[in-house]
Amino acid sequence: MFSPEPPPIVGRTEWNAVAPDYNARNENGLFDAISNPAGWKTYEQPLATVYTTMVLHHTALPATDGPLEIQLKHTKDKGWADIGYHFVIDDQGVIYEGRDIGVRGAHVGGHNTGTIGIALTGNFEHTDPTDAQLESVMALGRYLAYEYQLTHLAGHRDFQPGDTVCPGEHFAPMLPQIAVDLGLAFGIEGYQPP
Repeated sequence: MFSPEPPPIVGRTEWNAVAPDYNARNENGLFDAISNPAGWKTYEQPLATVYTTMVLHHTALPATDGPLEIQLKHTKDKGWADIGYHFVIDDQGVIYEGRDIGVRGAHVGGHNTGTIGIALTGNFEHTDPTDAQLESVMALGRYLAYEYQLTHLAGHRDFQPGDTVCPGEHFAPMLPQIAVDLGLAFGIEGYQPP
């Protein structure tokens, strides 16, 4: 099978990311299976054996709020150690590195293990994602699906129905076709965390 090249990704240094705070109030230090299961977890096994599912989000913030604004909101308001998403895609289609891919995200309550979080800037309760964002979702999705042998794609609300409308009424209906185009199963039926 053809191995897709990774799309251009703006690294954390380039967007002036703040270093993670491992003692943040809602991650409470480093992971320990017994004493701190919600802690900052760096995966020790090969990532292709960890990840199964790509989860798409909208930020529900102004489209002009980029990764630094999102990181500050996640760390200050939510008490997380870092930005919760692994990737952020702005309205121009620029892809930004978020939380290190080798670390469990903080983007879908109760289902962070084994899921890669990708957020598109904007509020898709009110507007559509841009064509540039959708093109970048496909480019990044092809790469991640191949690189980590993903099996599923879902929206945030598929994991937490009733708790969130994310990724918004203008984006959520697009997800089944995106999944088909990426060769992934849509939704959470059959989803198995590692």
